[in-house]
Amino acid sequence: MRARSLLAVLLLASAGIASAGTGNRSLRIDKFRYVDTDARTVFRHLFKEMHVAYSLSPKVKGRISVALYKVPFTTALKWTCIASNSTFIDENGVYSVVPKAGSDCGTLRNDLEPQSFKDPSDHPIKKMHVVNADFQPFMSELLINNHVPFVIGVGLKSKVSVEIREGVFADALSAACHSASASYRVHEGIVEIMAREPDFSCPKRLWQKLLDLCSCPAKSCT
Repeated sequence: MRARSLLAVLLLASAGIASAGTGNRSLRIDKFRYVDTDARTVFRHLFKEMHVAYSLSPKVKGRISVALYKVPFTTALKWTCIASNSTFIDENGVYSVVPKAGSDCGTLRNDLEPQSFKDPSDHPIKKMHVVNADFQPFMSELLINNHVPFVIGVGLKSKVSVEIREGVFADALSAACHSASASYRVHEGIVEIMAREPDFSCPKRLWQKLLDLCSCPAKSCT
């Protein structure tokens, strides 16, 4: 992969602001991009750059990655909340960010301005060999290099290894997510990557999971 200089530049990236009228909802952000950054830092930069009053619960924590382009302030705020498993309350122009109860994002997904990008799914990849790489920086670089807007949620701190001799972008995305026990989907033009919750609803699956953790031979779950 590329030298760490690119990642250092991405980590220092901040929001480029372009005001498009009065009122927080009409403010727009030209580029909103952070890689493997503490969610609290992302929120602080967003609110301070937009000159918005806010409060931030100490329970909001975790590292996230996000890359959005030419979006309204509220869209950037909602996606940051979704990635950090939090929500916000607008109290007369003062935004209070608090942990979200449960896993349902509810109204956060309403009124999100769609992003547009050229689908890179079939872009050819002649060779990719990645061993024990940090998931968020690796995935962020892959998506940014293909000009894809995205968010990566908290809880994805694992290492990934990907080996592709000849394939396409979609293969790399799927392989990396599988290696990190993550799942992804596209919503309003955003690739949303979140930690995949284990399914322990079936006792046999739970037993299979325990056997896998112990590196023991196991029979398939029927």
